[in-house]
Amino acid sequence: MSMLEVRDLMVSYGDFQAIHGLSLDVEEGSIVALIGANGAGKSTIMQTICGINKPKSGSIRFLSKDIGGMKTSRIAAAGLTLSPEGSHCFEKMTVQDNLLMGAYLCKSGQERMARLTRIYKLFPVLEEKKGQLSTFLSGGQRQMLAIGRGIMMQPKLMLCDEISLGLAPVIIKDIYAKLHEIAAQGVTLMIVEQDVGRSLRHSDYAYVVLEGRIVMQGKSSELDPDEVNDAYFGINKYAH
Repeated sequence: MSMLEVRDLMVSYGDFQAIHGLSLDVEEGSIVALIGANGAGKSTIMQTICGINKPKSGSIRFLSKDIGGMKTSRIAAAGLTLSPEGSHCFEKMTVQDNLLMGAYLCKSGQERMARLTRIYKLFPVLEEKKGQLSTFLSGGQRQMLAIGRGIMMQPKLMLCDEISLGLAPVIIKDIYAKLHEIAAQGVTLMIVEQDVGRSLRHSDYAYVVLEGRIVMQGKSSELDPDEVNDAYFGINKYAH
């Protein structure tokens, strides 16, 4: 079953058209990778899906409901949230207050504390640093905080933008292990990555984005990494 359906999506910034008739699906219970170089349009796609950008045309359906152009708060309340690249934390707030911002729609204090306990079990280092300002966290810890804040929403689908950008390999390995734990708990994931090999290893299905278009897609286990790299760089038949 498709949890998310994007059809013929067009997104523009003024006269510049960033996304050109793009279509994709995210199946419930899967991990889907959106692969592409810097500037390919990956973040624009994610931000449009979650309501930060408004589509010029096309449709976005989540759990069979049209969410294209809907306010971000309503999309989040429906169960779709974005975990941004880890530099996007509330730097003047503590780690715990950052996490609690992810549960702003939850009215029960007891439930908010239960969600915090879940995050601290997933990322023990965040509990150790819960009273510190997030500005003092390392890059990996800030990424964990961004993911944890997204999980505090209790999403059905979480979009993870550039989760490994600028991080050391050992930290990236740990974060991906945590994402698989999150997926095993019933959260469907869509991840943005620039690293082809990592994307294919950690996803069920992958889309390659080039200049705002999908130029290759398929089950991650069946895609040839060399062909994905050609598509990634727009070599030969993938060039526009």
